[in-house]
Amino acid sequence: MKITILPSLFLIILLGISCFQNEEEVLPEITLGSPESVSAVRAILPSSLNKDGTGGVIRRGITVSQQPNPDLSDHVQDDERFYGAFDNKIFNLRPNTRYYVRAFVQNKVGLAYSNEIAFETLPEADYSLLETGPGGGLVFVDLGNYDRGWRYMEALSFESLYYNTFWFDHQFIPLGTSNTIGSGEINSYLYNQKNRAINQLSSMQVLAEFNQNGYKDWFLPSIDELKEIREKLYMNELGGFEDGTYWSSTEKDDMQGWLLNFSNGQISSEYKAISNKVIAVRLF
Repeated sequence: MKITILPSLFLIILLGISCFQNEEEVLPEITLGSPESVSAVRAILPSSLNKDGTGGVIRRGITVSQQPNPDLSDHVQDDERFYGAFDNKIFNLRPNTRYYVRAFVQNKVGLAYSNEIAFETLPEADYSLLETGPGGGLVFVDLGNYDRGWRYMEALSFESLYYNTFWFDHQFIPLGTSNTIGSGEINSYLYNQKNRAINQLSSMQVLAEFNQNGYKDWFLPSIDELKEIREKLYMNELGGFEDGTYWSSTEKDDMQGWLLNFSNGQISSEYKAISNKVIAVRLF
C-alpha cells in the first residue's frame, strides 16, 4: 500500500507547489481615468489600482509626454499612495498643447502600464486682479505671464461648507513645506500623497475632494498666499472672508502649522489637531 500511495502523494504535492508558484507570478493592474479640471497649465488624471499582484506594489505613478506611449524615460510623477484610487495632478503644462498620459505600477514581477489618455490644455487665460476666476473665486495674484508654470491665483471663501477643519489629527513627519507664493499647491499635494489617515476632515483632504465649477484642483494656501488674500481681498471687503484665524499649508514642525489671523494680521502657530477656518485656492 505504501508503495502505491507515496508516489500519488508526491505528485499531488508537486502539482500544488507548481500551482502556488504560478499564482505568485502576477503583474499589478492599474487604470487611468478621463482628465478633469483641465486648464492652460494644469490637469488631474485619476488612477485606480485594480490589482497589487505578487508581493505588493513597490512603485506607482504617471508618465507624461507630448508623444504617444509615454514611458519611464519621459516626465514621471511618482505617487506614494500604493493602494486604491488617487488623483494625479499634473503641473507645469504648456497652454494649448496636446499631452499623452499613462499610469504605471510595479511589483517584484515587473512593470505594468495603464490605458493611454490624450488631452489638450486650454489656451492662455486673460483675467484681471479682483475679477472672478473660472473656479468662482476672486483673482488675487497675476504674475503677468506663464513663465513659472502658472499665471493666476484665485481664492474662494469656504466657510459655508466647512467652517472649521484641522490640519492633521496626530503627529506627522514634516513634509518640507514652503511659505512662498505658489507653494501652497505643492504643500497640499505632498500632504495628500503621504497621508494615510482615515479621518477625512483634515483641511487638505477636504480641499482635495472639493469640486467647484467643474474644478477639483483646489488647495490650502501657504502662509504668504494667505497674506496676499488678506491684503488684496479681506482688507477691501471682497470675497466674503470672515474675521478670525485661518490655516495655511505651511507647517512649523511635525506637531504644529502656521496660521494667519485676518482680524489683526498676526501670524501664529498651533497644534495640527486644532480646528481653524480654511480658504480654497487654485492656480491657473
